[in-house]
Amino acid sequence: MTFYLYAGEQMVGTSELPGADPPMGFVCGPFYPNPNYARIQPLIREAHLYDGSLGASSEEALKRVQHKIDALNLKIKTSTCETLQPVGGVHLTDFSEEIEEIQLGVFGLPEDTITTYWKDEYDLYYNGE
Repeated sequence: MTFYLYAGEQMVGTSELPGADPPMGFVCGPFYPNPNYARIQPLIREAHLYDGSLGASSEEALKRVQHKIDALNLKIKTSTCETLQPVGGVHLTDFSEEIEEIQLGVFGLPEDTITTYWKDEYDLYYNGE
């Protein structure tokens, strides 16, 4: 299934979100940006300058950037336009300039969402099936 990442009301890319950790309510996968992503990419990349990934850590600067990222209102929608409700939020890790990779992570999804969209991973973890 394809999932769609929105920043506010604008779709900025997609992911299949193939990786799942059912007990944590976590899913992730490669992110495929569309041209709208260029609007938010500098802010996403700026966070890496302060979280220690691409530079020195700066808690104060990271908080400032994270506040701006939070204001983007990142959300995940399904192909049927259902908006997922992760309690831990949506996170992009953009190392496209270094290793040509952007990852999308969704944290703290409810169990019923995991069983609906990642049933195979749920069954494998809990039932060994």
